[in-house]
Formats: sequence, structure tokens, C-alpha cells
Amino acid sequence: MTEQFLKSVQGCLAGVIIGDAMGMPVETMTPAEILAATGGLGVTGFIDAKQRNISQLAAFKAGDYTDDWQLTRAVARSLIRCCGYDQTDQALSMIQELQLSQAGWGRTTKDGLKSLQKYFDTHGQAGRRPSVPRLMTKHLSGSGNGVAMRVAPIALVDHFLNFYHPDHIIENGQLTHPDCRAWMSAYAINLILMRIMQTRLIPSGKNKSTTDEDFVDMVRMLDYNHSRFSDHRECQDLILKCDEVIEIRGYKFDLAAELNVLRDRIGTSCFCLESVPFSIAIYLRHPYDFRAGVLEAVNAGGDTDSNASMAGAMIGANVGLDGIPAEWLNFRPEFQEALELGEQLYRTFYRQ
Repeated sequence: MTEQFLKSVQGCLAGVIIGDAMGMPVETMTPAEILAATGGLGVTGFIDAKQRNISQLAAFKAGDYTDDWQLTRAVARSLIRCCGYDQTDQALSMIQELQLSQAGWGRTTKDGLKSLQKYFDTHGQAGRRPSVPRLMTKHLSGSGNGVAMRVAPIALVDHFLNFYHPDHIIENGQLTHPDCRAWMSAYAINLILMRIMQTRLIPSGKNKSTTDEDFVDMVRMLDYNHSRFSDHRECQDLILKCDEVIEIRGYKFDLAAELNVLRDRIGTSCFCLESVPFSIAIYLRHPYDFRAGVLEAVNAGGDTDSNASMAGAMIGANVGLDGIPAEWLNFRPEFQEALELGEQLYRTFYRQ
């Protein structure tokens, strides 16, 4: 494999940690609130936490990351350690991150991992075995971004294995989320990333129709595999949302109008049927411009850290490490961990 391919793997993971850290300060805020908090400029780089809705993040400083990178790191470490996907080790790897910090974590993910941790702590006498899916109840659905935000490493490995089925995504999703919408939205991210790694488009060959074709192919694959998800109707809901993105792409010659329509009709909240199509749309708008894409995802408001990390993973994989601003890559020493994990994934699965 080439150096360019390595840089695509590293760019993908760097996109997650940078997007997470860039979006963290304004998570849950509206675009108007973000503008007011930044003197009318919007987020243009790493800043200290501005939002006050998530008290655990109020003291976070510029460049601090949250669960998006923690969970992605956990998935990557397990894949490297096991030289492939292992459900039990994935659970243990994410539990380790849970013990490090829970600041900003979604309740569904936290509670799901705590039930798994109880199983390990009691040697199987209590809690839930990793092979047992988490069940939906009257008071629990779990349709947030906790699965979609962490699947980038699985996509990188599935590409190497030429594995286009959603099995690994479903298994990983069932560790924490009982709602199949969370898994299939993650599978949409997985498919886009696999297609990017397959084509590895470069800025000198700017052809937006190519990225749109990737998106259409992703929708077809979702439709083809819908029977693997537990609720076919819910799968159709995601496809309808994706079809809406395709329709909105008719505004492509007026990017400002397109963005406004995307925000209004698709949404930017932590509901996966909003944030995942929206994040993919950001990639379609800026497949060759990492800075513009990440900042646009952040300044759109809502689940800013997850939206920016998912968009950052896709754009970062497409442009590679060299397409990410150097001042962002070097802003915090911790960001180098993404490059190191990317190289380990490359050497474990890609280098022949």
C-alpha cells in the first residue's frame, strides 16, 4: 500500500479527534447562540467551552475532546489488539474509556457499558454478557449518535477485508444501543468511509458528482441490506432522510441556501436520523476542504462535536493527512495519538 493510503487512514482518525475538540465548546447551542458567544464570528478554531447545558464540560479548555474520540480510540485499539473484530474485547476496550472519563457521554452509551462492566466485575453472575444485545424498553430507545460516532476504525478495517455487510456495525451497536436506527445510521457512515477509502479522491480531480454518486451508492447499499436490521420500517426512515439530502443537493449552486435548507429539513440534533444524514451532507458539500467542512458542521449548532467528528472523519479520509491544517493537527500533543493509531491500523491490516 502507498504512503497516500496511510495518510488517508491517519486523516480519517485525525478528523474524528479534531472535529470532536472543535465542536465540544458549543455543543447543544444554536447557530445564533454560537454567533453571540463568539462576537459574531462563529467558531474559527479551538476555543474554551462556551455552552453551559452540559455541566461536565463547562471547565473544558481549547482542544479537549470527549466521548467521540474516546469511543473511536477504544474501537481502534481493540481492532489492532485482536487483529480483527472481537465483540468481547470491544466491550472491554470501551469500558476502559468509561473508567477514564464520562464527561459529555450520552446516557444510553454509559448505561449500556455499565451493564457490561457489571458482567465482567461479577464474573458473569450479574450484568449483561457482550454477546447479548441490549433490549429496548418502554423507557429506553437509544437513537443517538453513540454508535455512528465510533465506527470509523471499523470502516477502515472492513474496507481492507472487502466486507460490505453491516454485521460488525450491528454487533458493535448492540453493545450499547437497543435501537436499530443507531446501528443503521452508523452503517451509513461506514459505507461512505469504505467508498472513500476505495476511491481516495484528490483535490486536483475535483468532481462533486463523484461524491454524490458515492452517496447514492450508499443509499442503495442501505436498501439492499435493510433486512439485516431488526426493524425494516425504521431503515426506510433513514433512507427517506437520505433521499431528502439528495433532493436538497439541488441547491448546490447556492451553498448558503443549501446549508439553511439542510439545517431546517434534516436537522443537527443528537438524533441519529438527523445528525448522520447532516454530517454526510457536510462531506458532500466540502469533500476536499477539511477546514470549511468541520467549521460548517460546528457552526450549524446542535450536536456539534459528533457532527464535526463524523464529517471530519469522512473529509479527513478523502483529503488525507496533508489536507488537514497543520496548526490544527499540532494544536495539542494528544492529537498525535490519532496519527499513531492510524499507523498501527495501517501496519496491522493494510501493509503487506
